[in-house]
Amino acid sequence: MMSTMQLEAKLLWLRTEVDEALQDVAQKKLHEALTPEEWWAIRMNRVRAENESLSPLLEQAFETLSATETPIGAEQVQKLVAACGVNPNGNSFSQGLIEMREEKAP
Repeated sequence: MMSTMQLEAKLLWLRTEVDEALQDVAQKKLHEALTPEEWWAIRMNRVRAENESLSPLLEQAFETLSATETPIGAEQVQKLVAACGVNPNGNSFSQGLIEMREEKAP
């Protein structure tokens, strides 16, 4: 038999799971009801609001870059990277990070 504390912890966990699931459903409904452009505009507004301290820098970067295009997606990025001669199966970047970390280790 569970103690009162264990039951309260389980209920808190369940409440959190339900709240997250409800938020996911609300986001999915919102996303399905919007055009990709509308969804992207809402998403960018939310990101800007959540990162208020970065907002002026982001605005300047977007204006400077004229970033009005639709994101190209991960597969297209991988194709572009491969076209530049980067081996997609290589791990030179990871190896470089590991080497740098090992250099700093006491």
